[in-house]
Amino acid sequence: MENGSVLYLDENRAIVVKMAVDEWLSLKPIDIAAAIELGYFAGNMHWRVKMGTDHLDIALDSPKDIYLDRLKEFFNQKKIMCLNND
Repeated sequence: MENGSVLYLDENRAIVVKMAVDEWLSLKPIDIAAAIELGYFAGNMHWRVKMGTDHLDIALDSPKDIYLDRLKEFFNQKKIMCLNND
């Protein structure tokens, strides 16, 4: 099922799926050790993630600043960089 999927259609009505689009925070670890630590941390936080070949995407279920604040030590220690810094 995806946005625009038609669940029901007759002469009088249509039921069409309209889903909110997830926003993602894309983070690139500097090395394998940082990637493992970031993955472990994200798992402990129960964050929804997608893994790329060289980055981790975290679904933003709350304001972005909350995630950035939780990740502050990773940034301070230069273990990760944000790929979608806006």
